[in-house]
Amino acid sequence: HFYQTGFIMSTAKAALTVTSLATAMLFGGGIYLYMNFSSIAKNLAEDYATRTLGVKVNIDQMQVSLKKNTIDIVGLKIDNPDGYSSAHAVVIEKVHIDTGAIGPQLLEFKSITTSGADIFLAIKSDATNLGDIRKGLKENIGAAESESDSAVVVIMDKLLLNGTVYTARNTMAQDQENLTFAPLPYSMDAAGHASTGVLPGQAISGIWKEISENAVRSAHEHGYMQGVSAIALRDAGMGQMEIYKNDLDKGIDAVTDGLKDLFESGEQ
Repeated sequence: HFYQTGFIMSTAKAALTVTSLATAMLFGGGIYLYMNFSSIAKNLAEDYATRTLGVKVNIDQMQVSLKKNTIDIVGLKIDNPDGYSSAHAVVIEKVHIDTGAIGPQLLEFKSITTSGADIFLAIKSDATNLGDIRKGLKENIGAAESESDSAVVVIMDKLLLNGTVYTARNTMAQDQENLTFAPLPYSMDAAGHASTGVLPGQAISGIWKEISENAVRSAHEHGYMQGVSAIALRDAGMGQMEIYKNDLDKGIDAVTDGLKDLFESGEQ
């Protein structure tokens, strides 16, 4: 009986020790995850964005509040692709995100609001920096790597760009002056939204396409894309008919101004 009782007690102690160890590891891991959640999320966001855009993406600070369902980002920087002298294509001062469900395979962003966004458009005869990034987008980032894995799904309802300033530099211009213009606040509803969600790469690509298209379109309307090939404009997201229409409008305006000057000089 002594040996039997001792064996039972030893087994119970061993089981208790293993259970306690497992509980401690689980609890400790949970504490580690909770204490470092913002850092983990920051590294993950940088990784997804860098792999999708094909250029380095860096975040200075990210604070995730599971209690408030918010994410706050400070200092979001997107590097230029090779072949451009300036360091960054986009620098955003602050990003505020109101979240919904957040889990290992689901990221729900109800609204994303930026403030202090500087978008730098570098223009060459055959390319733009924003268009070059667009051409290399990888929309499959976040997909399941095997049949046993689950894909990461993003649901994003609204993006609002506040305080955005575009700075365009045409390398073909003789004076090499930068054109700076501030468009109206830009809102994109249901960005990357679908009933079942989309991959992180698809969501990031969707945002980049909208931003780059808006920047190039605005610069083109300001007459700052002169000398740029139609291929480069298409690569940046402008449609062929839109290119023809804008060029035609500018041609008509030039002719109208010329006739007006001619009549005015004749009257004098």
